[in-house]
Amino acid sequence: MQADDIIIKGGGHGAAAGVTLATERIDDFRRRVNEFYDSMQLKNQELYLFAES
Repeated sequence: MQADDIIIKGGGHGAAAGVTLATERIDDFRRRVNEFYDSMQLKNQELYLFAES
């Protein structure tokens, strides 16, 4: 699942997720991110949210 049709520009560093998108597409982007997250069907989300590097 991608959001190339929503994201104008991506960037940031290895620990960041910087994106540029049109203000009117924020809800679309949020929906797409949530759909992706739901598709991962994570059982123990804390393992992913607080992963040790």
